[in-house]
Amino acid sequence: MGCQDHAKINFTDGISFKKRPVLILWCDGDDVIVAVVISAQPRSNTDIVLEKW
Repeated sequence: MGCQDHAKINFTDGISFKKRPVLILWCDGDDVIVAVVISAQPRSNTDIVLEKW
């Protein structure tokens, strides 16, 4: 697979998904750690708002 700047993000129904941009934090072949980039307001204490990006 390699590193890509988009990922298929599943909806809670477990069937549907949407292709979303991601920020690649680490990539080593097929092992990738990404942060999903969305326009929604933070929903949990692990969500971070990016300003002036």
